[in-house]
Amino acid sequence: MIDQVLLYNKKFVEERGFELYVTDKFPTKKLAVLTCMDTRLTELLPKALGLRNGDAKIIKNAGGRDCPRFHHRFCYRRSHRGAIAAIVAAVFPQASNCERTAFAI
Repeated sequence: MIDQVLLYNKKFVEERGFELYVTDKFPTKKLAVLTCMDTRLTELLPKALGLRNGDAKIIKNAGGRDCPRFHHRFCYRRSHRGAIAAIVAAVFPQASNCERTAFAI
C-alpha cells in the first residue's frame, strides 16, 4: 500500500498536479472549521459547507472538541495574523459511531 501511495505521489509531482490546488496560505473566506478526525468527513465536510481548497482552515481533533488549546491557537491567528474572522463547529450524523467513544471510560 505504501509503495502505491509513494508512486502516485511521484507521478503527481512530476505531472505538476499540485498546480490545480495553489492558493494563498490564508483562508479566502476567513473561516475556521473545527471538526473531528473521522475519515468519513474528509470529502463530505467541504462539500457540505460549500468549501473549496483554500477557503477555510479546517482544524481536526478527537471528537471535534472545543478546548482551551484550540481557543488559544484560534485567537492568536485571528488577532495577530488577521487570517480568520469566524469559526464553525461541524457535527454530522455520519460522525456517529465515533472511535473516540469506543475508548470512553
